[in-house]
Amino acid sequence: MSRVLDMGKFAPDDDGPIRSAATIVNQRYGPVRWLVRGIIPCEGVSMIVAPPKAGKSIFIMNIAISNCLPDRILDYREAPDRSLDILYLDLESTGRRTQYRISGILGNRPIPNHLLIADKWDRFGEGGDVELRHWLDGNPCDMVIIDTLGRIQAATPGTQSTSYALDHRKIETFQNISSEYDVGILLVHHTRKATAEDWVDMVSGSNGISGTLDTVMFLSRKRGATNGILHVTGRDVEEEAYVVAADFGTFRWRIKGTLDEVNSGLTENRQLIMNCLRGHKGELSPAEISNMTGQTIDSVKYHLANLFALGAILRPNYGKYVERNQWGL
Repeated sequence: MSRVLDMGKFAPDDDGPIRSAATIVNQRYGPVRWLVRGIIPCEGVSMIVAPPKAGKSIFIMNIAISNCLPDRILDYREAPDRSLDILYLDLESTGRRTQYRISGILGNRPIPNHLLIADKWDRFGEGGDVELRHWLDGNPCDMVIIDTLGRIQAATPGTQSTSYALDHRKIETFQNISSEYDVGILLVHHTRKATAEDWVDMVSGSNGISGTLDTVMFLSRKRGATNGILHVTGRDVEEEAYVVAADFGTFRWRIKGTLDEVNSGLTENRQLIMNCLRGHKGELSPAEISNMTGQTIDSVKYHLANLFALGAILRPNYGKYVERNQWGL
């Protein structure tokens, strides 16, 4: 027997939490506000993770400063129509170190007056969350950057675990503040020590962190290399990988383009090597690549060095190379 739905008992309350699909479709929403257009929204809670000393704090400081000046963001995206108001909780740096970095990033450009920085803040659960709410009551802003999550979250008494529920509640606290004050929150965090097949699993802690966030980023850079990869995924962003480059002499980071855009500019010989690595499961030596592509061993070594510096390939073992995507990085 077929069942007929009685719409009289199934009416939406369009002034409450239950709305009709038509109401949702016809609702007019403003455009998404961006810290970096298409990458980091000024809405919800975002997180960037990277190994220690990868340069993530300098990377984020570049973004913060550029958003407070009529400047291109990371030499890649246009600046917003107006300077954003940003509160940066720089909890892992001293005043001297922050001054040195900002001066290096700015060069001869004016000092931004839309960027406020604090190097001390109470932990959440120990007064820090109340303090932030009180500050936002009198100082509406576009973005709060917290560097790092470990410096702001309170220790959990009686347990050393990082269970899903516990991590979920921690991120939910930031989401509540973001929603209440219409402010984006960007958390800087460390990666876990072990490698992972899926780069999202590099976030230190349980899936309660990555699963609760609105946007997740992973900054990958080999020690000593200037180039790296920024992976991005989220609810309001397209999943993408960007090639990034650092100049630590001037504390400047820039985005060269998406991985596909950069790879499309490869020479024919480099493309042959990339195709060779992409089509082979496992590691290859320069001699093996030389035999497979018909290039001389010297030519292969030269192009491998350039591809490695670009961040398009990895060297998991000495003299052995793989295409980066095989490792999920």
